[in-house]
Amino acid sequence: MRHFPSCWNKTLTQLGFQRKPRSKKRKQRTFRRSPRIENLEARQMLSADYTVDTLTDEFDGSTTDGDVSLRDALYAAANDGESDTDIIDFASHLKGGTIELDRLLGLGDLDVDSDVQILGLGAGLLTIDANGNASNQQRGFNVTDGVTATISGLTIKGGYETTGGGVFADNANLTLSNVKLQDNYSSDAGGAIATLNSSLLLQDSSISNNQAAGSTCGILFSYDASSTGDESLLILNSTIEQNSSDGVAGGVRLLRETGSTGLVRNILIVDSSISHNQAQTGGGGLVISEGFDVVANELTLSDNHTTAGHGGGVHIDGTEVTFNNSEISHNSAAEGYGGGIYGVNAGSIDINNSTIAHNKALIGAGVFKELHGIDRLDVVSSSILHNRAEHDSLATSAAGIYLDDDGVAGSDGVFTLVNSTVAYNQSR
Repeated sequence: MRHFPSCWNKTLTQLGFQRKPRSKKRKQRTFRRSPRIENLEARQMLSADYTVDTLTDEFDGSTTDGDVSLRDALYAAANDGESDTDIIDFASHLKGGTIELDRLLGLGDLDVDSDVQILGLGAGLLTIDANGNASNQQRGFNVTDGVTATISGLTIKGGYETTGGGVFADNANLTLSNVKLQDNYSSDAGGAIATLNSSLLLQDSSISNNQAAGSTCGILFSYDASSTGDESLLILNSTIEQNSSDGVAGGVRLLRETGSTGLVRNILIVDSSISHNQAQTGGGGLVISEGFDVVANELTLSDNHTTAGHGGGVHIDGTEVTFNNSEISHNSAAEGYGGGIYGVNAGSIDINNSTIAHNKALIGAGVFKELHGIDRLDVVSSSILHNRAEHDSLATSAAGIYLDDDGVAGSDGVFTLVNSTVAYNQSR
């Protein structure tokens, strides 16, 4: 059984998780009556409110004609006059099929306007093809204001939108479980997923081969001045790979919009991989702005690249980030700093029981961290190995760890190195 480190307790509590108190061991009781078998009452699974039985994307408003589309079911759930959560499932004969959204009908995205659970047949067994393009922009799902929705057991592909090519959530609570988002496109941000002022749980899922022409390819998680302050992001046992951005953040971007203030949003990444992503101008795998408190446990951050910016693996800007039992390896910032980790402005980075290896950058190939004022870098029980700095000046390249005071005299931050190995790093 996997146990969460004690340092997670606060973060898990803030995300709404609670540990069940361990009960005291009871004395074993002796019963005089012999055991016997008794019949139990009948039990059954909750049935669906609507069952989709056609792959055709149609909208005739009927769910009783034996020809129920997913669009029909979503509309019926939003207009049934009830406030409970509706369950939408799919007939078994649709297994292996694709629901292709019809551009000619001009119906656009699949709008999720009420609390629903959309239970697919399995990510490899049922596909939603948004069928979007530059002339007819449409994404897979649009989750609207105030909605709590779960989408599971589907592949979502072919979306083409300005923001959120595959899925967009605005002031919503969204769970994506056992889904694949692939081959979606955004002309601005969030090639696969974009959320605004929303909470997102991504579990047992993959985000791959998505593209953004602006910034943020895989997932954009953002909030603005209208936020209520209770948004959270939880990524569990998921893979974010082979996504590309023409701007920053090939894999994931955590963004506080200009003018936003208030509570720090909690981000938890567990047993997941952000790998083989690419960004042109920084943060090949992950970009974290101020306004977030991030804990990553058992994260693999590898083979991410930025061609003209800083932070091949992760770009951290003025916030608190903790890596536990993680691997940050084979990332590169070809023309920038921080091949593995790049940290600037006020903030703290904690690296515990982790490995940072085989990363490349001009300076600070393993870790580049500005340290002044209240800034802090703590490396505990970790290894920083075989990183390579490519800068021409040996004196300024620092392949393993590079600490920069940003030219602020007498205002150094705190660097702690405990029970760790920094070795076999190389400057050109």
